[in-house]
Amino acid sequence: MKRVKMISLILAAVMLFCTVPAVQAQGDTTKQSSVFDEIPYTTDYVPDFSSYVGDPMNIYTEETGAAAGVPAGYTGYVMSLYNVGQTGITVDFSDKKIAQSDIQSVDFRIYYGTGVVQAGNGIRVKYDQTGATWSLYAPDHPGEWTVLSVTDSTVIANLCKDGYLGKFGLGFRFGNGSTGTCYVDYVSVTLLSGVKDEIPYTAAEDYVPDFSSYAGNPMNIYTEDTGAAAGVPAGYTGYVMSLYNAGQTGITVDFTDKKIAQVDIQSVDFRIYYGTGVVQAGNGIRVKYDQTGATWSLYAPDNPDKWTVLSVTDSTVIANLCKDGYLGKFGLGFRFGNGKTGTCYVDYVKVVVKTPIDYDDVKKEIPYVDNDVPDFSQYVSSALNDVYTEESGAAAGIPSGYTGYVIKLTNKDATGLAVDFTDQKIPLSVINAVNIRMYYPDVIKVHETEGGIRIKYNKPGTAWKLYNPEYPEQWTVFSITDRNVLANLCDENGDLSKFAVGFRFTDSAAHSCYIDYVSVDIKPNDGTPPVITYSGPTDIITTANKPFIINASAYDEYEERTIPIDYAWSGNALDTNGKLTEGSYTCTISATDYYGNRSDDIVLNVTVGPADTRAPVIEFDLTEIYSIAGCSPVINVSVTDDHDDVALQIIWSANALDARGRLTQGDHTLTLRSEDLTGNTAEKIVTVHAGAEFVTTKPVEYEK
Repeated sequence: MKRVKMISLILAAVMLFCTVPAVQAQGDTTKQSSVFDEIPYTTDYVPDFSSYVGDPMNIYTEETGAAAGVPAGYTGYVMSLYNVGQTGITVDFSDKKIAQSDIQSVDFRIYYGTGVVQAGNGIRVKYDQTGATWSLYAPDHPGEWTVLSVTDSTVIANLCKDGYLGKFGLGFRFGNGSTGTCYVDYVSVTLLSGVKDEIPYTAAEDYVPDFSSYAGNPMNIYTEDTGAAAGVPAGYTGYVMSLYNAGQTGITVDFTDKKIAQVDIQSVDFRIYYGTGVVQAGNGIRVKYDQTGATWSLYAPDNPDKWTVLSVTDSTVIANLCKDGYLGKFGLGFRFGNGKTGTCYVDYVKVVVKTPIDYDDVKKEIPYVDNDVPDFSQYVSSALNDVYTEESGAAAGIPSGYTGYVIKLTNKDATGLAVDFTDQKIPLSVINAVNIRMYYPDVIKVHETEGGIRIKYNKPGTAWKLYNPEYPEQWTVFSITDRNVLANLCDENGDLSKFAVGFRFTDSAAHSCYIDYVSVDIKPNDGTPPVITYSGPTDIITTANKPFIINASAYDEYEERTIPIDYAWSGNALDTNGKLTEGSYTCTISATDYYGNRSDDIVLNVTVGPADTRAPVIEFDLTEIYSIAGCSPVINVSVTDDHDDVALQIIWSANALDARGRLTQGDHTLTLRSEDLTGNTAEKIVTVHAGAEFVTTKPVEYEK
């Protein structure tokens, strides 16, 4: 009889790649919508502005402007304005919905000649109101491209209707009624949103309780370019806020919409600059909680006349800055001595959050698992809540010297951690050691047969390996090298699996132990691939609707283990049930060891015909035989199949044979059964009479 070994198949995935046709670029054309993004002009003029308007449709690109005589240096689109006596355009931001409270400046990048009126302010910004209401500016930079930034809060308020930037005019007036040309590169709005990312100040009417007396004018905001002209000390970045007041000054900031949880905050940092006039005694720098009553956290100004970072790290202070567990609104104040007037500056206010725990990274160092190791539950602490980084561990009192992530284990009587290496598929044959870097107190139990460090196998029953703690109060690497112990840490496939490490104390008080990492010391790669043994044909003819089975195996001498064989098919040789489909295919068999060393490929040509519908043939004609009790029956039966190697099952009825395989007295049923790989079956049933004396009408072979 032939026995057939069933072999599972691994299919090679087929990837399809598609090409996407490139989109052809269109020709460069002047589109009015693009111009409106830079110069949002309108043909709906501001009242009392019509006499200034030239032909606002003289628009040029960077390529076409040079031929029209536009001075070089503009970007994108440019508008040429030409008229006698005066000229200008009307712009309209109404559809942009830019709130007045968000505007730092309205910026016009313009070019005008020396003919623009110097005395009497020849550059004019016209409000969208009836009557000749203007804000007038002297043309300080004729003959060059310059940015006129309108920052005056009163002017900006006049440019806004119902709290939003609307329609207004930009005009130029020439001397002696002469003809002149001016140019507009763009009209833009600089918003305060960028400032609020650095200095998230809040509106003056929304101050922290008991802080209003400290608030200066928090709208004195400068960029790196404009700050120097305002006398802001150099050294800030981005935006800076100048705070000026008598006796005291400050701002209110609001982080409410950032949703920064209190538990995630490492520090709140203020980068500030203040003079020696800030009160030295009595703590002139103050952080005000958003609560009623004069509740402050006070700091001495240790670094006057220089940019410095005040880091608020006190957990009690941070808790007071948070409402409902999230950072909210609070104040930063400066107090001057003797009621003096002073100026302070704020570069930024930011929050430093704790390094977030990436549990995927932790599991690379400490592959912990929700515990279900048998008989280990009393050892487990809350490992998922006690993970720290190198930065956050110090604050939690973890002994220094660990790297990466660390787990703190705290419990009474005993504590521990379950780990799981199953998905890493590390065979026992390549393992030199399992290493656990740990730190434990001097109260770990010491006993001849019940050591305080325990390795628990993932098996039912109290299966432990116990060790005595040799190095308390220091980081040490505990190495498991015993092959029997390592074998117990592996699953039924011989791969490293799930196990637990526990600590037991000498008393019933709560104690902490620490795990830095759990690692596996692997044998070095020998660079030699496994060897496949296959003596069958390379051209195979078979039938559909059955598994593909060949007599092949792979072994790796270095790893001292059998390596699974990989099967890679061309086309869809197998259906969803792993059965062969009709057609002609190639099957490439290979084997890869733990290190990635791959054997030589063996390519088989497989022709799959229609499914086999014929059952095996059992060659045995008798339906009834006679024998004698006490003999060991020998059945001479052959079975054949037209396509597959098949085996014969010999099945006796209950109690037909005794414990030694001999016939018992009585009438019994013998079933002969065979099945091919497609599932076609054949069966014959024979009645066997076993008497006390030998009686027969037909010959039968037997053994005593």
